[in-house]
Amino acid sequence: MDILYNYGVIPNNEIGIQLCPYEMTSKSFINIGNTDVAEKCGTDGRSIAWVNSPTNDYFTVNIKSVLVNGKQVDLPEEFQQVVENGRALYSYLHTCFMYMRFPQAVVDVLINDILNSGAITIKNTMISSKLGKIIIKKKLQNNHLMTKSKYNIDWVKLPTITITVFAQTPVTDDNHDSVVTIKLGPKDYLRSYNSKDCKYLTIVCNMCCLINLTDIPAEL
Repeated sequence: MDILYNYGVIPNNEIGIQLCPYEMTSKSFINIGNTDVAEKCGTDGRSIAWVNSPTNDYFTVNIKSVLVNGKQVDLPEEFQQVVENGRALYSYLHTCFMYMRFPQAVVDVLINDILNSGAITIKNTMISSKLGKIIIKKKLQNNHLMTKSKYNIDWVKLPTITITVFAQTPVTDDNHDSVVTIKLGPKDYLRSYNSKDCKYLTIVCNMCCLINLTDIPAEL
């Protein structure tokens, strides 16, 4: 309704409804836009009830798969399987938040791929490569900032995250191949700080942009 009204397809952000008894079913109608205003049955055609429009920054999505660098991650069996009040608790996208939350399995694979890519290194040459990976891993797991003065980063080497979402819900045999793919590059899940303190890098993969309601989130 909001889209139709905002783009001028309908003159009013209203719905006109006429409900008639069974023997007069043919006279019942629903008028999108409430364009046929007439005084009937003691009413003057004006709106008598209003509802709030749903938010457009929050979307429920049914995730089919998550891939890190093109390789599918084995998601927990309970992923999106919890049912509450007769409804499955799917994942959701919150477009106004700058954090994401994934199941632990996804975060573990992402961190390992980041470490194996060699994209992030410590500038201190006195620290061995093995120890450097341990330090970087702890930084990523705890979502701690990395200062530009101490770390190098090669953005090209960093892995991607791909989320495949079913285009329709419920999923049936006919539409199970109808999907939408969201691909995140490293600058989508890593955030650079340009502060005077040279705070440089933090992963933003731990809170509320893509959240699955059925899993314990990873602290990354």
